[in-house]
Amino acid sequence: MPYCTNCGFEIPSGTSFCPSCGSDQVTVPVFEARGSPSVLPLILGILGIIAGIFVPLFGIILGIIGAAIAHKDKNKRSNTYLGVCILAIFVSLAVWALNFVFLMSLLAV
Repeated sequence: MPYCTNCGFEIPSGTSFCPSCGSDQVTVPVFEARGSPSVLPLILGILGIIAGIFVPLFGIILGIIGAAIAHKDKNKRSNTYLGVCILAIFVSLAVWALNFVFLMSLLAV
């Protein structure tokens, strides 16, 4: 048989209150105090969002500059360079759009 946590009186099993002193015998789970949450995931998440916005933007800008330079050059190879620059612009635009869709889906949760 268990004993009262307050007065030590022997109480029947499953009793919620001590018949002697009336104290509550329901055990409340004790939660361990954990340290403060780590800030590192928050910092990495913010840096990921910033990189997801600015890295594709940087690719778009470099692709436009490269396309402008390749367009001015009259060599036959510049057509290939122009195509690569235009492809870089489209890929960067697609990645940038996907980043915004992912960011909006995170904000909707």
